[in-house]
Amino acid sequence: MNIHTNTRITIGICVLLFACIFTYASVERAARAQEKAVLFFSSTLRENNIIETISVEGMRYEVVDGTVASEHGQLSDFERYRALRVGYALALARRSPLLGIAGVDPDNLEKSVRELASSTRALANMQKNPRDVALVRDSLYPLDFLKQLASLERARQRFVASGSDTDERVYELSMETTIAAGRTDAERLLHGLKDVAGDPPFRFMTLGGMITKEAILSSAEIVVSRFSEIETASRARIRCLGGSILSCDKRDVMLSIPEPEKSIGEAPYIALRTGAALDLAKDNVRPVLSKSVCLAEEPGPYVFEYGDLRGVSRMPLRYASEGYFMPTKDTIWPLLAHVRDGFNIDYMPMNPIGFYQCPDVLMDIGSVYGVLGAVRFAQSYTYASHERTRLLSSTTYRDSDAIAYLGAAAREISSNGLAESDATLRDLETVLNMWQERNGGLDVLVSLIASVNNYDIKLSARGVPFDLRARTLFLSHSAFPSLFLAMSPSAGVSSVTLRETTSTDLTSIHANIISYTELVRTVPREKIMHDLDALRSFEGISVP
Repeated sequence: MNIHTNTRITIGICVLLFACIFTYASVERAARAQEKAVLFFSSTLRENNIIETISVEGMRYEVVDGTVASEHGQLSDFERYRALRVGYALALARRSPLLGIAGVDPDNLEKSVRELASSTRALANMQKNPRDVALVRDSLYPLDFLKQLASLERARQRFVASGSDTDERVYELSMETTIAAGRTDAERLLHGLKDVAGDPPFRFMTLGGMITKEAILSSAEIVVSRFSEIETASRARIRCLGGSILSCDKRDVMLSIPEPEKSIGEAPYIALRTGAALDLAKDNVRPVLSKSVCLAEEPGPYVFEYGDLRGVSRMPLRYASEGYFMPTKDTIWPLLAHVRDGFNIDYMPMNPIGFYQCPDVLMDIGSVYGVLGAVRFAQSYTYASHERTRLLSSTTYRDSDAIAYLGAAAREISSNGLAESDATLRDLETVLNMWQERNGGLDVLVSLIASVNNYDIKLSARGVPFDLRARTLFLSHSAFPSLFLAMSPSAGVSSVTLRETTSTDLTSIHANIISYTELVRTVPREKIMHDLDALRSFEGISVP
């Protein structure tokens, strides 16, 4: 054996020894990381009184007070780690889901998306050139994202119900698919906006402030970046669940109790017409908000009516604190001139929470659904008797009372520790998520947009001068802040600022939009009612 052979043997032994040391060190590091993860998952679940029944590879475990039990006897450290990991993943899915749409039925959302897709194809076919046809068809609405969002919520609900590691993996993959679809759709929308916006200025007045073309474009850019943010958050959770506890955030499994709102006092409203049959318990249900994005330039509180108001709207929500009208005399808008000349409408009623007036309307809708969710929870359970009595004392439900009640109920339920039933806690978590996310009613909004599109197409075919060109649709009918969940903290961090407001703008707004309170001082109420009825006739709605 020569010196070269000896050298090769020596090098081989050293390489093998190094590999053994490296493997041992890696195993040791993994074991220490697993041990730290077990301690973190266990203590965090215990601190938040989280009880889970979970399943790993078909084996069922009970996670109670941070400990794991199985009917199959003593567990290995690895089995304990896997059970706690799935228990923590389940708590995340229940208490702080990313892209959360608590209160939305995924089947209803899926149906609404199909309706929107059909109306979008019809709008695309009305365009005058191939470019606009493609832009409207492929970029106006985030159809793929909304469809995947429904699948994501379905996967989340299935995981929450089963606690299975298999369903956890399906939920994780659905999250990746939904984020990718959202980013693609957001990029398409931004491209479409830039393509059609052109040089002409675009400004329109709303009671939430002045919306400009520049603000729309910058907001669309932020929407794209928010999907990168949500992807970062999703990957951090995956690392956390993989044992890297530095990527974990304990706040994600805490009950998300909303911040208290200043108590709302008197909440006056205007009843333009009596005899409305409203939904909740067949009473006149009036949710009241402390804040509103759609009516930010008007003084609060903001009273809404919720229910089936006859012949008023496809959305079961109307603003009731005030009515608003646009004069049709001396107008530059062909539609206003059409209703004036054809239907003798001098004052066109306007809907301040319509998605074309308020693209981020889901923030207000979601807040109202949060109030109603709290009411339904209070009607079902008797916690926090003082706050409950105040909330349910009338059918005018104030968000300040709803939030105070939810906070008190959550504290009472938490103080009872492990005695609470799963159903009670699940219901509470759903309502708290509705408040945190503000995405309740998304399915109804999507259906409403489809209905309005179909209605506009129908009237356009009758010769009504609706502007359904691609530029107008992208700038005023895309509702992208709502459809991309751009106001929700569960879907990104960066804030979308859609409006620009100055004192001059406010003067312009109120010069073109007249409140009912102001109008009735100079115009007979009979004339105002005539214009309301004439509008319904114009819309093809029978007037009782």
